[in-house]
Amino acid sequence: MKRESCMLAQVFKQHKIPGWFLSEKLDGMRALWVPWSRGLPLSEVPWANMLKVDRLRQEPISTGLWSRYYNPIMAPDWWLDRLPQNIMMDGELYMGRHKFQETVSCTKRLDFSGPWEQVEYIAFDAPNPRVVFAAGEVRINGNRYLTVGQPDSVVPNIPVRDLRGRLEVLRSTYEHVVEYLAGDPFDLLNQLVAEGAEGLIARNPRSYYLCKRSKDMLKLKPSHDDEGIVIGYVAGKGKFENMLGALILDYKGQKLELSGFTDEERSMPRFAESPGEKIFTVASEVFLLGSAVTFTYRELSRDGIPKEARYFRKHST
Repeated sequence: MKRESCMLAQVFKQHKIPGWFLSEKLDGMRALWVPWSRGLPLSEVPWANMLKVDRLRQEPISTGLWSRYYNPIMAPDWWLDRLPQNIMMDGELYMGRHKFQETVSCTKRLDFSGPWEQVEYIAFDAPNPRVVFAAGEVRINGNRYLTVGQPDSVVPNIPVRDLRGRLEVLRSTYEHVVEYLAGDPFDLLNQLVAEGAEGLIARNPRSYYLCKRSKDMLKLKPSHDDEGIVIGYVAGKGKFENMLGALILDYKGQKLELSGFTDEERSMPRFAESPGEKIFTVASEVFLLGSAVTFTYRELSRDGIPKEARYFRKHST
């Protein structure tokens, strides 16, 4: 069975969500806390993604903290000791608003030299471990999968509860739990964004934890739009082979790769590639070189590059 490593949010599209729990969408790094894996050599952890640690001379020891792609997160012991040692949690490593890059820089180190005293673990769920670590293939990125699973004798047998019940267990064990709010989602979204938040997460209180992108977990984010000039093309891969993968835009003097097209828009009837390169050498007949396109994005990075840019429409002439 192919699945995700944890429960992921769908984009809000006119869903009906009266009575749902609402919380700020934290701009941090998703992380699973699996306390019974702490102290094990990574080679003994069935789900450990070893790609980034194989180059180390000495095999690292699991801290019990894992990214959503099952990469080990090397946090110091004094920091880990603050987490409950008897419950699995799903949450976010967080340093504050507009500090995503600092958070990633600290938490992706393979040593303990980052400023962990500035990092909080904000829990927002206590998933059933037998759901998370059921045998299957977890999508890591693109078409690559990681086979996971663990014997039932190792995984704690946690009774199945809906979100409301899981939160009761979580709050009785751990103090840094995300604050779920009530009210109109759009009023709250506007308020939080005005205060500097990234967006809003809506959760169905009656939902169960499933390792997939779920309609019971929705993200609401403001979007902006801007324009760029088509200066090149990137060939598609996998299911988009021999089709347009992305446009290369000139965006205010910087290059920006843009995706988000329909199959018809991706069609490249005059497709060709330079030898040894995955770059188109002929123009798309849909997006001509030099033409302008409009795209939406969430916010700008520190370097002025739009984050989560998606194609919206061709420039009207």
